Amino acid sequence: MRRTSVVAPVVIGCIAVLTVIATEAPAEPKGIDAGSIKKQNDKAGVVAPREGMVELEILRLDPGPTGGVLILLGEKSAPFHVIPMVIGEAEARAIASRKDGMSFPRPMTHDLLEKVLKEFKAKVVKLEIGALRDGVFIGTLYLKKGKRKTVKLDVRPSDGIALATGAGAPIYVAAQVIDQVGEPRRKWGPGAGR
Repeated sequence: MRRTSVVAPVVIGCIAVLTVIATEAPAEPKGIDAGSIKKQNDKAGVVAPREGMVELEILRLDPGPTGGVLILLGEKSAPFHVIPMVIGEAEARAIASRKDGMSFPRPMTHDLLEKVLKEFKAKVVKLEIGALRDGVFIGTLYLKKGKRKTVKLDVRPSDGIALATGAGAPIYVAAQVIDQVGEPRRKWGPGAGR
């Protein structure tokens, strides 16, 4: 019992700090101008807005147009739009290592958080990218421990993608975000699939 009483406050503190850090962290580089993408979609006659959440898959990681790393997230079902997002290099390494089943000799930040979750028998249920505000994607990570209530945490989508990928949890995006910045897969060429 003593171990739990010492460790629990530390983990709660870590989670609180991570939530504060995610809230106060500088915005990820924009790279892709959401406003111009929306205008292009309007000119192309993109269909009426959809509702709800749409499941995504990681298509590929590329060097970003203005620095950082460009991650392409694609719809898992028709009409197969791509959501381009510029993320930091550390987050890209964490995503790539989980996607490819690689590990580092010493734990990285995302590895540490995964170990904390595992130690407390909590699991990542899903990531939702629910909005785009001022060119910044807004994410919510859902965690669950046993039969307890699901906990929602505000996260940068790049961190959420890394943790969801490591846990094998699904990644969703709000249909309205696809309507704002989604692009046809064919525009992104090989590696964007379908």
